[in-house]
Amino acid sequence: MTYRFATLDDIGLLTALNEQLIEDEKSSNSMTTEQLAQRLAGWLSDNYLAVLFEKSGTVVGYALYCTGERAPGEIFYFIRQFFVCREHRRRGIGREAVRLLSSEIIPRTQHLVLDVLVHNDIGRKFWKAVGFSEHCITLELPPSESS
Repeated sequence: MTYRFATLDDIGLLTALNEQLIEDEKSSNSMTTEQLAQRLAGWLSDNYLAVLFEKSGTVVGYALYCTGERAPGEIFYFIRQFFVCREHRRRGIGREAVRLLSSEIIPRTQHLVLDVLVHNDIGRKFWKAVGFSEHCITLELPPSESS
């Protein structure tokens, strides 16, 4: 498997993959295609990087990540989105993409952090299988409907 960094020219592709990710993880995200494209373009123009994973010239997945700082000098990498195309799953693509991400793309001397929706059992099992462990649980109180 090979990889390349995405550019703003890849926004259409990244948006289509992001829409599939949102659907697969049963996210409550209700953004339109245009809104997703604008958000991705904004992230790539700011401090996010996107990596496209390819096999034989075909995109098989992607990761979107950025850096952050927990405390002064304590850098971490936040994986915001990670997706393997449906037709390429259960073939070791995700595991290989994580290996590339955590050894060649992101310095392994840094913490890697990501969020998994609590109801996404498949995602949680995958991340644990590739070496991640649970660190915290984020709770939220959605806004109430105005009457």
